[in-house]
Amino acid sequence: MTSCELPRIQIGDPGELIDTLPYLLGFHPSESLVLVGFAGSAASPGPQRVQVTVRLDLPPDLSDGLDDELLEPLGDVLAQAGCRAVAVVLMTDSVTGDPRAPDGLLGCREALAVAMAELDIEVLDVLVATDQRWWSLWCEQPDCCPAGGNRRSPRSSEAAARAAFAGLAALPDRDALEATLAGRDPGRRSALVPLLLAAARSRDTVAPARLADRRSAEVAALLVAAERMPAAPGDEQLAGHAVALADPRVRDALWLAIDDGDERLASLMAELHGRLPAPYDAAPLFLLGWSHWRAGNATLAGMAAERVLRSQPGYSAALLLVTATRRGLDPRAVPALSQGRLG
Repeated sequence: MTSCELPRIQIGDPGELIDTLPYLLGFHPSESLVLVGFAGSAASPGPQRVQVTVRLDLPPDLSDGLDDELLEPLGDVLAQAGCRAVAVVLMTDSVTGDPRAPDGLLGCREALAVAMAELDIEVLDVLVATDQRWWSLWCEQPDCCPAGGNRRSPRSSEAAARAAFAGLAALPDRDALEATLAGRDPGRRSALVPLLLAAARSRDTVAPARLADRRSAEVAALLVAAERMPAAPGDEQLAGHAVALADPRVRDALWLAIDDGDERLASLMAELHGRLPAPYDAAPLFLLGWSHWRAGNATLAGMAAERVLRSQPGYSAALLLVTATRRGLDPRAVPALSQGRLG
């Protein structure tokens, strides 16, 4: 599987869609508004491909529906991703009865219908799901959607099993997903500073006429290190890789390799950013984030990009990745980068 080829999981009904959400997001959402955008409408022939999945925290009080300020940016993401239809899921454990009751969540359904109609996006369904049950806000047929809801069995769900078989993982919550990017504690990272300074001084002594050869050697060394993973580089080698990646031309060479489908680099970038102090962690963390985005994990990619900007504010490549994730750009539709496009 290249970095642009995403697993295919067929979803047959609303319950399966709900059970698949954690694998689309990378974590189990709670008290969340999740919109799953599709390339085709209900009338389109054949299975419809998921274009983008977006999530926001639900407001504390849903009795008055959802306000425009919450829905407008979500609608923009769907429109920019080229979605023609959307399925909406309100994941909440605050439901105590039938959410279609007069004092329930019908206001949320109406707000979503109006917001999507303005963008010419068809709403396929608005679902409400707790940990144990789900309802459709648009279905009033007792045999299809009873007042007590449809029972969920997410741990034994066929959809979840298919997602896991496809290699997708779902962590307990968003914090657990972000924790995968945490790496070592600051004290252990800062212990590398003397080696980093020494590596930077050594690189500064390279004559300008020989810098191109030095860069080529550094790129080759990084590719070899990627092949050797999970055997991690030692501290001195790590410092040399970090200083090399601080050079945009070295970083861009690896960026192009990732876009060309080289999946080996992701493990090395995870190792580097997890051990390096700021700002040296920025380049490998960006490359790891880009790899996640190309693999279809926009949530983790966005988290990585935000961490890059905390480490090195204004990092232009990370700003590009933030834009891609927030606008819901489909990595399958974005052509692979070339040297000319990177400048």
